[in-house]
Amino acid sequence: MRAHLTAVRPALALTTICGGCAMNMAELRSARVLRGGEMQVVRGNTVVVPLQAVGQLIDETETLITSADDGAALSAEEGSTLVSGTAALGLMSPGYGTYLEYAFGLGHRWDSSLRIGNGIQAVGLRRGWDHHPWYAAAGLRVGRNTGSAWFGTVDNVNRIVRVSDMRRFDIDGVLQAGVELGEWGRAWGGAKGIYSPYRIEIDADALGWGTASDQQRMRFWGGFIGGSVGFRWLHVAAELTVMRALGEVSLFGETHDLSGVVIAPSWGLQATY
Repeated sequence: MRAHLTAVRPALALTTICGGCAMNMAELRSARVLRGGEMQVVRGNTVVVPLQAVGQLIDETETLITSADDGAALSAEEGSTLVSGTAALGLMSPGYGTYLEYAFGLGHRWDSSLRIGNGIQAVGLRRGWDHHPWYAAAGLRVGRNTGSAWFGTVDNVNRIVRVSDMRRFDIDGVLQAGVELGEWGRAWGGAKGIYSPYRIEIDADALGWGTASDQQRMRFWGGFIGGSVGFRWLHVAAELTVMRALGEVSLFGETHDLSGVVIAPSWGLQATY
């Protein structure tokens, strides 16, 4: 067990930098709803940093390394902490995600979108209000969030506790406003909320505890600001989203608070035609 514990250090450090994206929070689109027949493709990149989860990651690493350095087996308290911490990071892991979003103008100031990426598959619908050069939109996106892609890397090293199953859905509501400056510049900002029901199962057989599952929900609320520059149909875009997470996970009698601030800078390309 000591070899497994010691090996966790580089794996956790690595996944903090390049782990799978737990949630694709970016909008990365102008507030102007596409006109009927108009199409847009967005190639987006998102870095997700849940500040609370990062702190938990450091705490769990220190617990594991301390036990390894002392040559001792995990105590019941350390085991409970490791289990709940693993579940928390499965739901709120830091990482990097990419996606493609295809948007289609439906006419009558409505557009729809399909988003596909590592961490989310979603469909969206927006209603717009135009007062050129100012625009506003209200949107709804419903998606399946596959979440903890990065735990596959940790499982290859640490076989003590693992996420054996996770199912999660995200329902996003967005209010957005912005301006378009000719064909070269766009700026936007807005507020959004996310309702995220989930079910997670943890396998702690290596501790002799078997498996346990929890089914709850998380909520996020916050805002974003972004913009793009380019010419005519091709723009480079950047955006910053800051949200407050609310929720918890309970396993083997241990409850882990998932609440905290989530920062998600995003960037990408917008092609409109």
